[in-house]
Amino acid sequence: SSGNQARGPDTALWAFTAGATPIAGVTISNAAYPGKVLQPAGNSSNSGADVVLGDPAVTHVVVQVKNPWHMSSPSLGASQFASHA
Repeated sequence: SSGNQARGPDTALWAFTAGATPIAGVTISNAAYPGKVLQPAGNSSNSGADVVLGDPAVTHVVVQVKNPWHMSSPSLGASQFASHA
């Protein structure tokens, strides 16, 4: 066990931050690691790539979320994942 691993209840708290449009996707972050976002290791786009918490990618567009995820399900329509508050 490494001394720099986060511990405690914050490791179970995940935030999903939606972009301005459904196409923009969502950013996934963890309360125990402020400033880090969930992303594929090595910025891979390969199916089955490892997923890590790391520094977010730089964005240049206001409506773009950092390291966006697009959620889908074969049993649910896309509109059920695209609701924004």
